[in-house]
Amino acid sequence: EGHTDPKGGERPRLLKLHGSLSWRYCQRCQRLVIDPLHHVAGERKERATCLCTCRFSELIVTPGFVREYRNVHLLNIWREALLTLARAAHWVFVGYSLPADDIGIRTLLLRARCVRHDVGEEAPQVTIVTGPDRREETLARYRGLLPQAELDPDGFGHFVQRAGAGAS
Repeated sequence: EGHTDPKGGERPRLLKLHGSLSWRYCQRCQRLVIDPLHHVAGERKERATCLCTCRFSELIVTPGFVREYRNVHLLNIWREALLTLARAAHWVFVGYSLPADDIGIRTLLLRARCVRHDVGEEAPQVTIVTGPDRREETLARYRGLLPQAELDPDGFGHFVQRAGAGAS
């Protein structure tokens, strides 16, 4: 389900599953603050603190074979991502190469595909938008999980231009 666009269309949903340097997380009270203007990591004049006075840390998951997804916010995000993918007829991956060690994403995609199948839905259309480097290797990794995956023929730059033209 996308959000309704004021021009009458449905906007695509953007799923950001690995957190961000702009997501501030309090390990004491589990508060999450998304601050797109400031990053938790890097040089800062002052360290931001939570209302409970504990310092914020970043909430980001790096690729790897062994990871922990016990953070309550990430668990909710991943659950919603599974449901969103299971309902969506078209999946578009922008700038993500699906590395072999990203077991979490691979499992999520397989589960969403199985849910679609179990409720009688066809396999989703899958579009991979990537730059010029290693396009065929990236496509091969996706097709290992999603045989119907196709590369966007024009690449990342043109995809962004098309998306921008459609938003105006």
